[in-house]
Amino acid sequence: MVKLQFGCLVIILFIMAVYFSVKRVKTYSHRIFSASLFVSLFYMIFDMITVYTVNHLDTVPANINRICHNIFLESMLAEIFICFLYADSLIHEEYCTLKKYNKIWWLPIIIAMIGVVALPLRYVETPAGNYSWGPAVFMVFFVVAAYIVITIVTLIYHWKKINQKKRFVVLLAYGGQMVISTYQAMHPTVLFTSLGITLINLSFFLTVESPDVHLIERLKEEKQRADEANAAKSTFLSNMSHEIRTPMNAIVGLTEVLLRKEWPQEETGYLLNIKSSGNALLGLINDLLDFSKIESGKFVISEDTYDIAQLLRDIQVIGQNRIQDKNIQLVMDVDANMPRMLYGDALRIRQVIINIMNNAIKFTEQGTVTISAKQTLCKEGMIKLFISVRDTGQGIKQEDMQKLFDAFTQVDIHKNRGKEGSGLGLTISKQLVELMGGTLNLESEYGKGSEFFFTIWQGVRGDEVIGKFSALENNTAGKKAKEAGFTAPDAHILLVEDNKINQKVALAILKPLQMQIDVAENGEQAVDMVRENRYDLVFMDHYMAVMDGVEATKTIRAIEGEYYKELPILALTADAVVGVKERFIEAGMNDFVSKPIDMNMISDKLLTWLPDRLIKRK
Repeated sequence: MVKLQFGCLVIILFIMAVYFSVKRVKTYSHRIFSASLFVSLFYMIFDMITVYTVNHLDTVPANINRICHNIFLESMLAEIFICFLYADSLIHEEYCTLKKYNKIWWLPIIIAMIGVVALPLRYVETPAGNYSWGPAVFMVFFVVAAYIVITIVTLIYHWKKINQKKRFVVLLAYGGQMVISTYQAMHPTVLFTSLGITLINLSFFLTVESPDVHLIERLKEEKQRADEANAAKSTFLSNMSHEIRTPMNAIVGLTEVLLRKEWPQEETGYLLNIKSSGNALLGLINDLLDFSKIESGKFVISEDTYDIAQLLRDIQVIGQNRIQDKNIQLVMDVDANMPRMLYGDALRIRQVIINIMNNAIKFTEQGTVTISAKQTLCKEGMIKLFISVRDTGQGIKQEDMQKLFDAFTQVDIHKNRGKEGSGLGLTISKQLVELMGGTLNLESEYGKGSEFFFTIWQGVRGDEVIGKFSALENNTAGKKAKEAGFTAPDAHILLVEDNKINQKVALAILKPLQMQIDVAENGEQAVDMVRENRYDLVFMDHYMAVMDGVEATKTIRAIEGEYYKELPILALTADAVVGVKERFIEAGMNDFVSKPIDMNMISDKLLTWLPDRLIKRK
């Protein structure tokens, strides 16, 4: 039987060599398992010694034999108790409190260890081999059985609350030990309790204490901490976005109102600079929000039918405004045979093109910026849409191309010092294109210019093609007509806004439309006013004291009567984080207008939701 003990000793030595070769965090369970390995080693050595002494009673002095047996039995008790503590730590580390009762659980082991020394121990000689017996041995078997049973009962009691892997390991290890201990008690000459203890240590080592398992656990913990940090960052960005966009609504909105009047050239220039700077700040905020949404995996591509020709005209207008006094020509190279009505996320395609176009204009001092749009393939109601922005600007060095799409990065720092931007535009554009199933590519020659291009599949809606792309001048005129292209003097509107300055901004921006506008300062007041008056449309702020916009909308929709179910309610808010529009729609709102208020956007919404009978076109 010494061969079995020796084999178990080799296994324990192997586990120790591997286990202690890896640097570990000194956790409670780690310290207990380390102690278990050392006590097991000690136990295996004295198990082999006592196998020899008990089978050589005629040559080994009785007192030496008794001392060796006492040490052997004491080490068995110590090992079983340590394994009990370890299993207890696995069972309760995610749930509760047995560790605080450790002083109680020490009592049986102390009594048993005293009993091993004080109680009689006798030896039984048989043809199959000798073994120790008597009250001291009975005390050991009783205490070992008690700890095994307590562990298994505790495991079963908390079964559903314990990690699946841990509960399986503890059940397997202690179920096996129970079988081995029972067999050992029934067949005392077998002497293979060392096998049970080795299997317990081995099972814990290969699962819970494995370096790979610990690595996975650490990675899970790090991921959880990262997710929590990311959630906190997203909450912070959401709150800061709202807090910044609210005063920016006043700055940009009132500047827009002032620009309607005639001012001396110098003052007009100041106002235009204020508006431009305000829009630049909003662009930075939007970039941070988009980056946060994409990074957290919460960004959603929303597909719908759109007019690619109108989208490109809007981009052309924005590009011309961006160029201002620069010696740059904006060229629109649009495939006349491309379908006009497409299906995809027009907002994100527009955002990507504008991001790239703005960069091209920013880093080009003279020459051309060319925006190309064409179809490269057409099949089964889909086209492969190719978009390119090519410039004759400063270009990009070969070694800078790889890091160009990194977040918060600007290449060629010395040359580009003073160029505005968050360093997120290209990062966001690349990720948006990938979310739409494409890849953003780059070709550049330093000193001569760059080309950014991507290809994405889009659905086709209808047979109409773009034809000849209309000139910018016609589009610009159309924009101006759109801003003041109608009035609605008979429309009765309710504006729900708790911020006095934002009330003034909204009223000033909407003034040219000549609508009758009432103002409510919170959701509760808005509900009362809707009950007392017949409104054609409600602009509802989100965050308000007393009652917020979502709760007010739900209350209005719950009132009996068709009018309260059909009344158009539009969110008017600085909250621009992902999912907010969906929450408004779910609450019963019809649409969403973000702050700062854009006259073109709010005009579109009014034309969409006001009855045609109230619209008087100029």
